Amino acid sequence: MKDNIVLGMAVIGLLALNIVTIVYLQYSIQKFTSEEQVTALASGTTMLCLNNPPIDIYEGSCNLTMIWGNRITCQINATDPDNNSMSYAAVFLTDPSLFNVSSIGIINVILDESNIGNHTLRVFAFDDSTCENNAYYEDINIEVIDDNHAPYLIRNIPDQSLRKNNAYTLFLNNYFGDPDNDELTYEALIFNESYISITISNSSLTTIRGLECGLAYFNIIASDPDGLINVSNLVRYSVFGCPLSDSGGSGGGGGGGSSGIDLSCISDWRCSAWGECMPNGTQMLTCRDYKACSYRDYIRNFTRNCTYVPETIICEEKWECSEWSTCINNTHLRTCIDRNSCGTKIAKPNETESCTPIPSCFNGIKDGDETEVDCGGKCGACKVTEQPAQVGINRNLIIAAIISTLAVIIIIIVITPHIKKIIAAYLAKKRLNEMPLYLNNEQKQMILNLMLNIQDLYDDDKHSDAIAKMPQVIKIFFENLVGTDKEVPKSIRKLNNRLLESILIDFHQSTIKTNIKSYLQAFIDKFIAHLFLVAKLNGKDALILPKERENPDAKSIDKIFLELSNIYIALQFHELPEAKYLYKNLLKEYNTFEKEDQKQCYNEILHVYNVIKYLEKYY
Repeated sequence: MKDNIVLGMAVIGLLALNIVTIVYLQYSIQKFTSEEQVTALASGTTMLCLNNPPIDIYEGSCNLTMIWGNRITCQINATDPDNNSMSYAAVFLTDPSLFNVSSIGIINVILDESNIGNHTLRVFAFDDSTCENNAYYEDINIEVIDDNHAPYLIRNIPDQSLRKNNAYTLFLNNYFGDPDNDELTYEALIFNESYISITISNSSLTTIRGLECGLAYFNIIASDPDGLINVSNLVRYSVFGCPLSDSGGSGGGGGGGSSGIDLSCISDWRCSAWGECMPNGTQMLTCRDYKACSYRDYIRNFTRNCTYVPETIICEEKWECSEWSTCINNTHLRTCIDRNSCGTKIAKPNETESCTPIPSCFNGIKDGDETEVDCGGKCGACKVTEQPAQVGINRNLIIAAIISTLAVIIIIIVITPHIKKIIAAYLAKKRLNEMPLYLNNEQKQMILNLMLNIQDLYDDDKHSDAIAKMPQVIKIFFENLVGTDKEVPKSIRKLNNRLLESILIDFHQSTIKTNIKSYLQAFIDKFIAHLFLVAKLNGKDALILPKERENPDAKSIDKIFLELSNIYIALQFHELPEAKYLYKNLLKEYNTFEKEDQKQCYNEILHVYNVIKYLEKYY
């Protein structure tokens, strides 16, 4: 009540003093005719450009030792501190140029024998920011080597005669070699296992022991680490030293002691490579007797244990991109989201492309056919204001003018906060009639009253109570906006306004991740500003909303959040020019910070920039 009486008295005093001054001036002011043109300058948009360049280019899935003749498909990667999307380019510093690297870092090539040797590839990584420091490069050394070769048989393994229960030893490394000097492993394929046993150690020491009298045949299979094999000659071992009854019969006509095996046909066994490892942990090798000495036994299959590696299920990326932005700093921007959330970026479309800016009447630049900044030519005539020339003024007139000026200053100090809010709300209503609204007046008023109650608790130093009530108000806001406080990002996308969707999703995430306790006042002002992005502002609201925040002792990060509060207060009334002005000052303060301090407030500054950009569409 007291404030209303003071306000009324101040208004009456101002009216009375102005009437006296006007009457006096009518007799004192001479006629004048003079005009002066004043050109109005438009304000531009300040772009936020905070970025850390990519670092640490590495070979990713690529083996930098490449074998000619094989198809090589792999991906080079780099690390970006800001987790921006990456694109790549590359150039060989040595001749010849072996291959190209795609924009997503993919190498897909078959090298030939002429490429054998050492090569240096310079790889460039670019993040999707529009800042000047968005690139980084590293030199990668690549060696192209000869193809892998199968083991070879140095000489035939000799046939032997062996007494029963005795053993014969040999080193298989003396009989097999490898062109690539790979370490070989060995297996024995015995075709008469009842007569001999074969044991092979890691050193290739092989022990062949006679079990029963008779003729036994075997092959040795040598394998290199890549699974290429070679098979030895068919080796014959004759086991003797058994009593007549053990040797298979008396044998008339001097033929005693025979095993009964027909030697008229000597088998020619040849074996395939080991097959793929099956889910049961085994792999198969097939050997065939090309002489077919026995029609019942000319194909034999052998198995061994292996480690089965299940096939990796590949997630198919499904990218959806927003519309390209206007041309800013010679660059179009857009945002692409993988709807399948694969977590990979192999097929991600480019989010930036170069462009030539189109002259604009509100970009803060004198371009096109403009005669001044953002006016003249097709932008329309520059504003002209008539300004009176100086006339002779007597002492009484000066005294009256001083008195009137002092009175006006006093009245302005008293009534400006109230009048400013009402005018701002009225202008916002006129200017933003086309802005889509998603909350009705009843919903808006309920949420606004709840938040103002939290503001009262904060003003009374009941910070804990204010913080405790905040989650409930946030939940009510999103329930009224999209019908649920669950799966908010997915629900918000139904608004069909990509920039507003992005702002509200980011705001929702900040309510989860941001330490609200540390900057509660800034968050309250931010919340109310977001409320009036989706609801109508009227004159009644203007009288109860907060005025500018002040804290002369604020330092560093605290000062940034204080300025963010004032920007959001301006945005509550949709005072876009005021918000832009405060934003420019905020950037100047931000640029004086150390990098660690900048990281703490980067996301908040970027968010308020997007809110300004959204309102500018309807201003």
